[in-house]
Amino acid sequence: MTKKRVPFTYIQAKPLDMSFENAESLDASEFQVFRTDLINSHRMLGVPRKFSGRYKTASLLLNGNRLTSLEDFRTLAVRMLYLPSALCWLDVSDNRLNDVSIDELSDFPNLRTLYLHRNRLTTVGTVASLDRLTELRTLTLQHNPLATAHAYRAMVLILLPRLTSLDFVRVTNDEKHLLPPILVQQIVNQEKKQQIIVPPNSDSKTDI
Repeated sequence: MTKKRVPFTYIQAKPLDMSFENAESLDASEFQVFRTDLINSHRMLGVPRKFSGRYKTASLLLNGNRLTSLEDFRTLAVRMLYLPSALCWLDVSDNRLNDVSIDELSDFPNLRTLYLHRNRLTTVGTVASLDRLTELRTLTLQHNPLATAHAYRAMVLILLPRLTSLDFVRVTNDEKHLLPPILVQQIVNQEKKQQIIVPPNSDSKTDI
């Protein structure tokens, strides 16, 4: 999808908060806002405006559920957001994701902030395809098994060189040159061939 300018009113709008509903899939019927037209407004101190049954916002919160994949995310976004391509901030932290499908995110060219912390992502190569999100600048991956890998931060910054913030810490220019890119690519290729899995530690989320 071609990148278009996001209206300022969408960026300024309150997020659509669909968090902490114990949803196991991205079927819209799993969420209270779809079933009852009620939305959690306490944490965000308000709700985004609604037009023709969909919300005019650039931010979507799906954290604190029981999602294992992003399958059907595009369908959900089209159903709930008035202008899906305007999505700039997506929070899917505190779930059970074991993979990140770029196919489900590629229709959101304005996505700048993606929270993936506290999931079950196991290999650094899992996030390599996120480089196709050319506007992505802020990413969180901490408290995933992959974050225990040696030189994890340096590898992620090689794979995603446009990032300006990783795990809520600003990226410096020096960090981007700590590892040679060819070494990182070799590690990613090895993961694909041998399916090397970084064992989770006590900080990695296993249950919600």
